[in-house]
Amino acid sequence: MRTILTMSAATLLLAACGVEDASVDEPATTAPTDRAAAMPMQAADMQNMDRMDHDAMMRGDMSMGMGKGRVVEIDEDGNRVRIDHDAIEGVGMAAMTMFFEAKRGVDLAALEAGDEVHFMLEKGRDSTYRISAICDIEGQEHERCMASMHEMMPEGMRNGMGHDR
Repeated sequence: MRTILTMSAATLLLAACGVEDASVDEPATTAPTDRAAAMPMQAADMQNMDRMDHDAMMRGDMSMGMGKGRVVEIDEDGNRVRIDHDAIEGVGMAAMTMFFEAKRGVDLAALEAGDEVHFMLEKGRDSTYRISAICDIEGQEHERCMASMHEMMPEGMRNGMGHDR
């Protein structure tokens, strides 16, 4: 029964893609230039390729990235901060609100809920992203803080990595 359903689904899928003969035993005869038209879902995925961080993918690690967001809550006991952040391309993270643990030595005491911040994330050995630096955008030390963040980045990541005011 499962085989019949699978074959039926494959036939319907191929028919929807414009393939006239949906025989499973025959090799595909679609010309390479027509493949995107014959497979609209894959063509749509290719159109979204420009949204990916190709530099991070080439590094192969996506271990570091700079983000911008708004502090929602600070949990000083747990050394964590909840941030409503924009997408963080360097680590392939979509925009969302979440807690980040701060690495040892990162002081969260000067931050308050509502502060707009820039922050640096680093991926730990446990694959968890932690804040390695955080700067209050309106703070007096913002430029110095941002300069120290840029110094933390690998050379290849510094080029073209700016920040908004």
